[in-house]
Amino acid sequence: SARHPDLVVLATHGWGPLARLWEEGVSSHLIRELSIPLLLVPPAGRSAMGDNWTCRRILVPLDLSGSSREILGPAQTLARLTQSHLTLVHVVEPMPGHGDPDLSASPGERSTVEAAERARVQKRLDREADRLREAGFSVATRVESGGGVAATLCDLLEKGCYDLIALTTHGRGGVREERLGSVADRVIRSASKPVLVVRPGARGDAH
Repeated sequence: SARHPDLVVLATHGWGPLARLWEEGVSSHLIRELSIPLLLVPPAGRSAMGDNWTCRRILVPLDLSGSSREILGPAQTLARLTQSHLTLVHVVEPMPGHGDPDLSASPGERSTVEAAERARVQKRLDREADRLREAGFSVATRVESGGGVAATLCDLLEKGCYDLIALTTHGRGGVREERLGSVADRVIRSASKPVLVVRPGARGDAH
């Protein structure tokens, strides 16, 4: 109902630095305060959507923390309404010191550790995907490697034919009270397609 909406949609404009600062302040405030998901639609996203836009492929980043998994509920709701395909993705970052010859671990040892981490992540993503498939969803998984999680996600969003990205405002490591989680913050600032975002624990805040 109008008194109890399920989603807030905010179109951003990007008209110069002052407008951008205002919009970032509004979106940050809404994400901190809302107990429901927020859909942010940038100018390029509105242009790509057009009058006949349909959502068919949703990219869902997971760092496999409990808080990052909270996006799955809203993503499932949207996927069910739009008959969209879900892709669960995790970005494995290089080990600290990767490429630094002064560190004790050899390149072969680092490669072995990173391969083991990719296998561990793939197993957990597959388990999550199987649960969604049992609920009737079309789901794929991907494990990517990249030096920057947000940059890798934005690159996937642009080049992977996805219509929308859905994520929580933070995962591992928490989030400072006055700021979005760094990955979500960078994705929101950089993505040219719609971003569905939810604050972890927000549903529990609703009265």
